[in-house]
Amino acid sequence: MATIEERLQTLEDQQAIYQVVCGYGYSVDGCNAASVGDRYTEDGVYAVGDMPSWEGREAVAGITASPGPLKLVGAGCAHMSTLPFVVIEGDRAVATCHTMVPMHGP
Repeated sequence: MATIEERLQTLEDQQAIYQVVCGYGYSVDGCNAASVGDRYTEDGVYAVGDMPSWEGREAVAGITASPGPLKLVGAGCAHMSTLPFVVIEGDRAVATCHTMVPMHGP
């Protein structure tokens, strides 16, 4: 059985992961490059379906100045994520969630 300190550390780690994942939408919708970049490691990759991927913290932060995302933000989009399902094993974690980007207009 895990000690209370280990259990508390797991809960704190899980909460920190929630903050990173759930804060992404607010950061990108607010065109806050520093906040977007802070959510990724130096070798992090942002890849979504049929869009080109951004590789590295600086590139990911640059999403906030890219024409496509700027057009979405200008049209009133809002990134919305479900609460992540988080699995923590030692010093590694996997967070899985769904995100959608509704917009105003047709």
